[in-house]
Amino acid sequence: DLEGNIIGLTMRVGRHVYGNAAMIADALFADASKSILFLGEPGSGKTTVVREATRLLSERHNVCIVDTSNEIGGHGRSPHSCVGKARRLMVPSLDQQESVMIECVQNHTPEVIVIDEIGRANEVKSARTCKNRGVRMIASAHGDLRGLVKNPELRG
Repeated sequence: DLEGNIIGLTMRVGRHVYGNAAMIADALFADASKSILFLGEPGSGKTTVVREATRLLSERHNVCIVDTSNEIGGHGRSPHSCVGKARRLMVPSLDQQESVMIECVQNHTPEVIVIDEIGRANEVKSARTCKNRGVRMIASAHGDLRGLVKNPELRG
């Protein structure tokens, strides 16, 4: 509340749905240079699909997860087994996501970076920098295509 007292709690439970990325396998594996952005409203399953896509891609590529809220790889010391062989970089705070993305490219030589909930202009700029360095981006964002097209900060 306004006085700093805790009056409620929200707990999100991530799910792994094995096989739910089969519907996009052609996009995942046809052209390894093409990045993918999943758009949708909160609760529509973007992260669930991204998690399974991460597992599939990690079977063939060096995949790193830049995990701001630990929703893709879980909160433990090691990433959850549902993301396969992907490595995870935990982001200490939301305002550091873009710098961790660049650090990932500089220090971990990924072929693919996975980001959940990219949404601010500085994150888009960092994603573009990673892409320009030859890294494929798999990301999710809240909203729809019409909203993305109308938002010049996020269009990239």
